[in-house]
Amino acid sequence: MKNQTNISNTTKMITGIAAFSALAFAVSLVTNIPVGFLTFDAKDAIITIASFIYGPISAVAMSIITTLLEAISVGNTGPYGALMDLVSTLSFTLTASIIYKHKRNLYGALISLGT
Repeated sequence: MKNQTNISNTTKMITGIAAFSALAFAVSLVTNIPVGFLTFDAKDAIITIASFIYGPISAVAMSIITTLLEAISVGNTGPYGALMDLVSTLSFTLTASIIYKHKRNLYGALISLGT
């Protein structure tokens, strides 16, 4: 019975990560707003919220999934642009989720988002 619960929780986590990754990709298609030579992309907010729920490893997985989907479908910056997108997404989401993992309250969330 205990093994059944672990499988169920793992399945829920994988499904949640996939759903949040799809949502982040859809948001990145809609909200690519040029700001100077950079572009504003709201997918980091969705990945950060999901990483607060599922943990730092999910932030890495979702960042890789959305970056690969963007590079394959609408990417016009080449492999270096995709790599820089991955690094910038990971630097924000991974840092925030690690801080929130150690301090799971409103104060921890605010501190992690302020870094």
